[in-house]
Amino acid sequence: MDDDLRYSTDHCWGAERAGSITVGVTPYLVSRANGDLRCHLPAVGDTLTLAQPFGALEATKLTVDLYAPCEGTVTDVNAAVLEDASLLRRDPWEAGWMLRVRGRLPPLLTAAAYRARFAGASTWKAS
Repeated sequence: MDDDLRYSTDHCWGAERAGSITVGVTPYLVSRANGDLRCHLPAVGDTLTLAQPFGALEATKLTVDLYAPCEGTVTDVNAAVLEDASLLRRDPWEAGWMLRVRGRLPPLLTAAAYRARFAGASTWKAS
């Protein structure tokens, strides 16, 4: 886990980088999805509302809603993740980012607090 990121209880992360918020998902969430992944994300210009659905991950027999760890306007969408969602498994912290948002990042869990909260889960992966 990246100690510089902040984590939601819905297993998304947010980071203030270069004047915007970068958003992604944790390995814990991705580990729940077996088989090939597909990712559905909002378009540039769409608005995120804190803790509300903004997209979904689909896998064999499973769809998981993604909940916004921040609020604001989507300024960039990672096309590479839309084309190859396995990036979320291979490199969730860098190449597997999902969105960039102009907005505010609320207080979220630190990496240590996230680990402590979810370390006992049967699908936990510390990556």
